[in-house]
Amino acid sequence: MKQGIYSNLKGSIPDYVFDYKRKSDILPEKGFFLDTHAHTTASDGWMTPEQCIMWHIANGFNAFVLTDHNTGKNNKYILELQDKYPEIVIIPGFEWTALRIHLNFLGIEDFPGKIKLNPTDEQIKSAIKRAKEMGAIVQVDHITWTMDQPMLRKGKYTHPTRQQLLEWGVDGFEINNEMRWYDPKTVHWLERLKETNQLPRPIFLSTGTDIHNPLKEWATGWTELLLTPEELKDPNWSVIKKALSEGRTRIWVDHDYYEPFEAKQLKLTKTSTTKRVFTPDISK
Repeated sequence: MKQGIYSNLKGSIPDYVFDYKRKSDILPEKGFFLDTHAHTTASDGWMTPEQCIMWHIANGFNAFVLTDHNTGKNNKYILELQDKYPEIVIIPGFEWTALRIHLNFLGIEDFPGKIKLNPTDEQIKSAIKRAKEMGAIVQVDHITWTMDQPMLRKGKYTHPTRQQLLEWGVDGFEINNEMRWYDPKTVHWLERLKETNQLPRPIFLSTGTDIHNPLKEWATGWTELLLTPEELKDPNWSVIKKALSEGRTRIWVDHDYYEPFEAKQLKLTKTSTTKRVFTPDISK
């Protein structure tokens, strides 16, 4: 992944660039919006825990889950900031990351054990079971992105089927990820199961920003939680978990190009000091 002229800013992006408000004009005015997928410097993200909070507030989210790859290291630090940012619900999480599949465990601060690069079906099934026993909501991440990776394209590894994952107990599927990855097949498959009364339980659909680097990425999806008026009075993790487990989500997607405000701010600062204009590299 090319990081362009800002390659020296990982973990040291200035806080002032997050001082903005952006909300897609397609979103309902009074919706409650969740991001189920976000990263910090504990794995391959560029933002500190506090900046991750600031970014989500700036982009119109009411709640988000921190899901660093195979670590819960920054969950403790980000949860300590909840009182400072009462306008957003901060939820711990863990992205169980292997070559065959990525799973988000929402609502837990860490996950035990070593994760193999090429886990067996039984090991994936066991991880899902263990996460749910720990109280997590289990989300399947970006199936289309994972299946497009070189080793899966070549057939060296295989992604579990959607039907297998349903049988193994997952709670939901991420069907929009970052700026480019969309999964309409999962939507159609679930609709068909519902129409034929073959869906064994409610399954939620979500969008995950999967935010890593705010200098080259921007929010394209918001998961609206369909909460009751009573639930909206105190939308804590218990309320959010219940809504997800009951499949009460609605997806909003806006793939229009948007130059990240953070990059524009840095460009303006650079221009004012050096009289040179730089364009950030937003290629994947």
